[in-house]
Amino acid sequence: MNVELPPLSSTAVFVVSATAVDSCIVGASALTFGTYDPLTPVATTATSDITVTCTPDVLYDVGLNAGTGVGATTTARRMTRNEQTLVYALYRDSSRSLTWGDRVGIDSVPGIGTGSPVNHKIYGKVPARQPVHNGLYADVVVATVYY
Repeated sequence: MNVELPPLSSTAVFVVSATAVDSCIVGASALTFGTYDPLTPVATTATSDITVTCTPDVLYDVGLNAGTGVGATTTARRMTRNEQTLVYALYRDSSRSLTWGDRVGIDSVPGIGTGSPVNHKIYGKVPARQPVHNGLYADVVVATVYY
C-alpha cells in the first residue's frame, strides 16, 4: 500500500510596515525685470511664481531670504553688477505693500498641502530713478518651505 505523506514544512509570520512622513518640495521660476531705465519716473515691476507641493493637510510657510547682494535685507534687496547695486523688493501681494521675507508668521506666505502643486505669486518692484550704469544686474534669492 502506497501512502502519500505531506511534504515537511514550516511557516513564519512577519510584519510589513512603513512610516509615512509629511513632505514638501518647492520650486521657483526666474523673476526677470527686463530693461530698467534709470530716467523713467515710474517703478519697474515684474512677477514670478513659487510652486509648493506638500502632502495633504500639511501646514507650511514659504520664506524668501534677503539674497546675495551686499547689505541686502528682505525689505531692500540688491541686484549687483561689479561694485554697483540696483535696489529692488519682493512682495506677497499685487499692490506691492507687503514685503516677502523669511520670518515664519511675520512676512512669509502660509499655505496648506493638497498633494498637488500650489502656486504662490511673487510681485517684484525696482524703484524708479536709481543712478546705475548700464549692464546686467543680478541676485540670487533662496525660497524655503517650512513645515
